[in-house]
Amino acid sequence: MASEIIVRTEKGEYVGGDMLYGCVYLRVTEQLQSTFVKLVIRGYEISEYDYTYIEEQEGEAIVPKTRKRTARKDIVKFESKLIDYPGGFPVGNFAYAFMQQLPAGIPGVFTLNHVDPGGKSWEGLIRYSVSAQLEPATSEQRSGAEVPVVVYDNIHCRNPSVPPEDQTATGSVKTFFCISRGSVQVTVGIKRSAYDITDKIPVTVLIRNDSSSEVTGCTVKLIRIIKLLGTDRTKQEEQLTANTLFDTIAEMVQDGCPRATTVRRDVDLDLSRFAIGIGIPPSCSGSIVKCSYIVDVDVHVPWAPDIEVRHMLTIRPPTNSAWSDWRPPSWISNCTQVPVLGPCSVPPDITSNQRAGLCPGEEVICVLSPPIGSHTFSGMPGFQPLL
Repeated sequence: MASEIIVRTEKGEYVGGDMLYGCVYLRVTEQLQSTFVKLVIRGYEISEYDYTYIEEQEGEAIVPKTRKRTARKDIVKFESKLIDYPGGFPVGNFAYAFMQQLPAGIPGVFTLNHVDPGGKSWEGLIRYSVSAQLEPATSEQRSGAEVPVVVYDNIHCRNPSVPPEDQTATGSVKTFFCISRGSVQVTVGIKRSAYDITDKIPVTVLIRNDSSSEVTGCTVKLIRIIKLLGTDRTKQEEQLTANTLFDTIAEMVQDGCPRATTVRRDVDLDLSRFAIGIGIPPSCSGSIVKCSYIVDVDVHVPWAPDIEVRHMLTIRPPTNSAWSDWRPPSWISNCTQVPVLGPCSVPPDITSNQRAGLCPGEEVICVLSPPIGSHTFSGMPGFQPLL
């Protein structure tokens, strides 16, 4: 093999707006026709679902037919020449560090491949990757590498221990819908802002019954809403049409509350127990692929409408196993660090872990991007942290 190329990022999981740091490792053992390395950062979403329509034909029976609606949208599409050797690559082992900021507000990763009881398929995908390619590529010499990147849908996935605000609703209890018998207040809380698919979700329901009626019970549900948008290209549709999969994936019934008292009900929703069928795909907020989760609490009071409280919930995607399971080949530790120029260049200052300076147009001191040799690159082969 004339060459070997590897891409490594400094971590496996990101949030929109993060700076993505990484390195391209290249081993060249003989003359190559390629003269430069191209770095590509991609993110996209794809949706596809079956829908039923009826096509009437004169003199024939009306038969429902099934077709597909699809859509695709690029989220991130970045390409840049990382390093250029006009006279050809020298023989040796090289490391090219790079950095590039991810756009803010991009949706989290998502995968869905489901067939519902009616036989209709639902497919959704949001994916990100970083790749490096030797260019120009020839049929005899094709060398490239690609690694997946996990992007979280929001900052709560990174700091899930931060508790969200409790949600409260108050309902009036009336006899014959006009004679007041007091009120019932319901407060719902969850301890974390994001959960993994193997977690138990502790839900606290506080019922304050200031009425003369008895609360007969409460129902706690975990609701999943998946929405895919697409067009039927064979019909030349221009407007995106949504199809929504709405289902209850967990439900538990709890006791109510006597009149003029306050009670607390603690419920554990075990996600692993209910991860059947299509499982528990992560929360995402794409343009054509969307998935959300709601903790829905209904408190039942005779002679009054149910008091409903909804609490949004974020489900995190699994961690990046491709990143955590990676093992470097032995030659990587003997690479020569070569600085790159252009939009992906990393500050070469290796005199301190962080460089302080003035931001353009500002009068305050800010911390600039971590340089090569800082602890940002300390987990990557060939880069040693500064002391």
